[in-house]
Amino acid sequence: MSATTNSTDVWIVVDPVQDYEQSLKILGVYGSRRAAEIAMPRLWRKLGLWRNGGDDGHLEIQRWRGDTLVSSREVEVR
Repeated sequence: MSATTNSTDVWIVVDPVQDYEQSLKILGVYGSRRAAEIAMPRLWRKLGLWRNGGDDGHLEIQRWRGDTLVSSREVEVR
């Protein structure tokens, strides 16, 4: 299904692929960028996604319209 002017925008929080052995993990789907940003620290802690022995890492917010990726933004989570 192609994106149209009437397609709904969604924001998806993902744990991006870090190496060839991993796959992208969808952590949540939200109706606005702000809601996705607010949820990120909670998702990070809840899922225990600690990398390199520390509490810092990166998650990504992807904006989709229909089946088209509109934008992607990496966010550092602490």
